[in-house]
Amino acid sequence: MHRARVKSPKCRSAVLWTVSLAVGSLGLTGLVEPSQARTFLVPPTVYVGTGTGVTPIPIDTDAPGTPVTLGSSVWGIAITPDGKTVYANNYFAPSVVPIDVAYNTAGTSVPVGNLPRAIAITPNGQTAYVANYNDGTVTPINLATNTAGTPIPAGSHPWDWP
Repeated sequence: MHRARVKSPKCRSAVLWTVSLAVGSLGLTGLVEPSQARTFLVPPTVYVGTGTGVTPIPIDTDAPGTPVTLGSSVWGIAITPDGKTVYANNYFAPSVVPIDVAYNTAGTSVPVGNLPRAIAITPNGQTAYVANYNDGTVTPINLATNTAGTPIPAGSHPWDWP
C-alpha cells in the first residue's frame, strides 16, 4: 500500500492510497479516496464492499479482517465524520446497515428504496443520503436515530455522487 498527497479541483488536498489485495474471490487494485470510491480508508483500517458484506483490512497488516456479513452485495459505503460508524448498503435487500467500527458489528438495517447505490453523509454527521437506483429517489437517514425520512424524487436511476 502506498500513500500520496494530491491536489484536486474538488478539494484542496486529499490523501489517496494505492491498494492491491485479495478478499475472498474479489481482487482490488486502485486509488482509494473516501469521497469518490467504494473502498474507504478509516485509519487504520480500509473497509471494502464485497458480494456479501464488508471486509475490514487493517493497514498495518494488509490482511483481511473478519468480514461483516450483510447478506447482499454492497455497492456503497460511507463513514461518519467522527470515524465511529461505517454505513453500507444492502443492494438487493433494500436497506442501509450501520457498522460499529470499534466492535466490527452490524446494527439494525434501515429500509431505503429499491437498489440503493451511493451513500453520502453530511459533514456534520447528522444525515446520510442514499441514492435508490430503481426508485429514482434519494432517501435521507437521520443518523442520530437511524431512521429513514421521506424519499426525495431525484430523476431516472440516480447512480452515484459526483
